[in-house]
Amino acid sequence: YLTGSPELQLALNDELVIAGSGVKAGYGMVELDNVNFHECVQLDKFEQQKMLVLEPPHGEFVLMNFHIGSLRHEGQIPFRVTPMLTALTEYKQEFRLQVRAEFADKYHGANVKVQFTVPKSSTGASCEIAAQAKGQTWEYDDATKTITWLIRKFVGNTTQTMACKFVVGPGSNVKKEMGPISMSFEIPMYNVSQLQVQHLKIIERNRAYNPHRWVRCLTHTESYVCRI
Repeated sequence: YLTGSPELQLALNDELVIAGSGVKAGYGMVELDNVNFHECVQLDKFEQQKMLVLEPPHGEFVLMNFHIGSLRHEGQIPFRVTPMLTALTEYKQEFRLQVRAEFADKYHGANVKVQFTVPKSSTGASCEIAAQAKGQTWEYDDATKTITWLIRKFVGNTTQTMACKFVVGPGSNVKKEMGPISMSFEIPMYNVSQLQVQHLKIIERNRAYNPHRWVRCLTHTESYVCRI
């Protein structure tokens, strides 16, 4: 926390490119789209030095918003979802779902929730998860035809699977009525965009106190959807 309104200088990645700026992103560079800054930010030094100069307002605030658009490489996708729908008989269906954590195994997804719906004509559903899977549960809500699969701790560079069987009524267009698959999760200390704070300086601060500086990274979802 800060006392008063000192000027802050916050430096970002040197190899940072803003899409549409006329500079082409090379290998290993971080490219951001649709960047918007808080009105307190002075952008004089941003283009040349990738430094944000600001006098922060009181309380918590959002410094910048941005998109990373179409992800630049495979490693930027936190979870890869692979659905497989198979007709076992005319009415009995099997839906297999494979989810892979694409980030390094030093990270983990916390309270990963996977949800999808089965056709309205379905009469119940039964799911199976791997016998050795720990900290995983599933439940079926017949009122909404929704299946929820919860994985308490999803370690990076691993794959989890679920198999769901259900029976549909005659004339059901199963593929059209299924899904979509949605996910919610948090990944502590993981940054999908690869944007980094190189250093933070407090200018003309009150000499009576010595503030502690830290940066906490957390990736969490607002909308993460896979269509079947």
